[in-house]
Amino acid sequence: MPNAVSLKASEPQRMFAAEALGGAEVFVTASQAGDFLELHPATVQRFAREGLIPAHPVAGGRRRHWRFLRSELAEWLRARTGESDESVGR
Repeated sequence: MPNAVSLKASEPQRMFAAEALGGAEVFVTASQAGDFLELHPATVQRFAREGLIPAHPVAGGRRRHWRFLRSELAEWLRARTGESDESVGR
């Protein structure tokens, strides 16, 4: 897998969602979003609840579960930091 990225050193390498599904991006969990943003998953969930980051609610029991698109998180991060496309997520 030439374009694989490891989310954590302890995890196996994973192909980006868009590449794995032929262009369709898949949602990531708060934990995966936290790894990308370098935030604790609880902080990611709080930001989602408060509408501070782009997030998509998933129907659940009493608590709302959140999923995230990596591309939206990268765009949000760029807007907040003013960094170029090439430097985000590395």
